[in-house]
Amino acid sequence: MAAFLLVLYISAFFVELQPVDQPSMVFLEDIVDCGHLFGHNALSAVLAAASTILCALSVFAFKNSFSSEINISLPLVYGILVVANPNAVYFSPLHLAALFFIWSVFFIVKFRAKGQNTGDLFASIALIFCSSIFFQPMIWFAIALLVAAVTGTEYKVKCVFTFIFALLIPFALLIAVGYLAFDFDYASHMPYNYFSGTVTISERKLFFSVAEVCREVLLLMATVLAVLDILKAISTFKVIKEKMFSIVIVFAFLMLAVPVIFIECNKLPFCLLLCFPCAIMLHEATLVTESSVRRRVVSMTLLLVITVERISSFIF
Repeated sequence: MAAFLLVLYISAFFVELQPVDQPSMVFLEDIVDCGHLFGHNALSAVLAAASTILCALSVFAFKNSFSSEINISLPLVYGILVVANPNAVYFSPLHLAALFFIWSVFFIVKFRAKGQNTGDLFASIALIFCSSIFFQPMIWFAIALLVAAVTGTEYKVKCVFTFIFALLIPFALLIAVGYLAFDFDYASHMPYNYFSGTVTISERKLFFSVAEVCREVLLLMATVLAVLDILKAISTFKVIKEKMFSIVIVFAFLMLAVPVIFIECNKLPFCLLLCFPCAIMLHEATLVTESSVRRRVVSMTLLLVITVERISSFIF
């Protein structure tokens, strides 16, 4: 599996990629050279590799924090699903959005499963706000995080106030930094620029090949089958692990709505976000039901399609 990931990663640099418009970022796009940072160059490749590795290790740490099974193949599964999109080998705001999102979900699971510490809820909401700086529609997941928190505790009012402060404090800090870096006029326009980005639905620029359609459909099928296998075995899980998978499954299907509504180009590496819950469920399904022929056939077919897609990118 490691060799397959390495070949897939290296081959991505030889695929002819079309330039794509990156998601707009609050404040940061005015202080950094986004054209160079997110371009097809060595710096972008190094930053993408580093952030993808951090995401993979975060997925590994996430699952192992709530599960007793330690298996190093999980980061490899995540890496394969990510670099199946060759655009993922170059840096994008989505790399950072994914990293903050993973840890945001980690803290909400920790809140639900380990003591209901409001500090964990605060961290979860603050991190999802940080994720939204790099991809603004991610802020809508704050509502899902609040629902997950409120339904799992009797201190509902305390959760609501923690939620409000966890959003207001980092937002106020961001505006303050904007004021210090530029001026009052710039800072005063930041709230409008931010909130308009959370609801803006851009014109679609979709360029699907047959292989890409097959890959996405098979990934969806494999994930659904994995969810069904996990639900059959979830009653045998420990309480902490059960709560973790309940949240991950919900977020996996919520995540499917984001590209449908907000992603303007399917070439963007949104897989960095989507493959977080998918990789966890696909990996866990292999542990709970190794004899599931149907799911194994779909998973092997998915790997075959990824291989064919990458080969075909050099031919056509």
